[in-house]
Amino acid sequence: MLSNEGDYVNLIAEQNIDIEGNFTSEPQDGDEWYITSSSSYDNRYGPVNAYSYISEATKDWVNVPIIKSFYYEDEGYKTNPTYGYQSIITEKDNEVGKYITTIIPFSSNYGNPSTYENLRVRLPKYSEITTNTSCIKYNGPHTEGACPLWMVNYLANSSSYTSSKKVNSVGSNDGYWLLDTHWGIYFFALHMYNKGIVDHGYTHISSYGIRPVITILKSDLLRVMK
Repeated sequence: MLSNEGDYVNLIAEQNIDIEGNFTSEPQDGDEWYITSSSSYDNRYGPVNAYSYISEATKDWVNVPIIKSFYYEDEGYKTNPTYGYQSIITEKDNEVGKYITTIIPFSSNYGNPSTYENLRVRLPKYSEITTNTSCIKYNGPHTEGACPLWMVNYLANSSSYTSSKKVNSVGSNDGYWLLDTHWGIYFFALHMYNKGIVDHGYTHISSYGIRPVITILKSDLLRVMK
């Protein structure tokens, strides 16, 4: 369980996924946080590419509830609005009868808001990982392996981390993207790194993948567990 919110729990997959919705240990084309070209990348647009990717990868999932209510202010943006996008919001559009997730960029200079219909998953938040799992953030004193083993499962091998913890890691996927931008650099975003820490990277790097988060009612979870 990633986090606990009232009547709901948020669960994170144990592996990254590919564009077909299959679990994978390899980095995938198209899962960058944001990129316009090989030389232009900027987190002030928001995680548009990542959401396009995750929308396509999970569109056929039928046993996961649609996200019906979600509001998120970029935790990087709240600290220094110059370097992050504005927010993500999911609400019902009564005209089309669908739940629309909207990524709102830093300003109109970065285009119109991007929208996605009836999403069933999202990316994990930095606060969920650090608050609930004692991870050490990248820009402070850190210890490799501060994040629990299951958070880095099936990521690329790292001898300094896996020497003491036998992680089931194969392939070359170094980590997975979080929802958050970097707090001070416009072309960085945050990700979970295979060494067991939250780190930052260029938003165009495709060796960091997508690890979906689903939200379900606690009552449904208890019913399934019986």
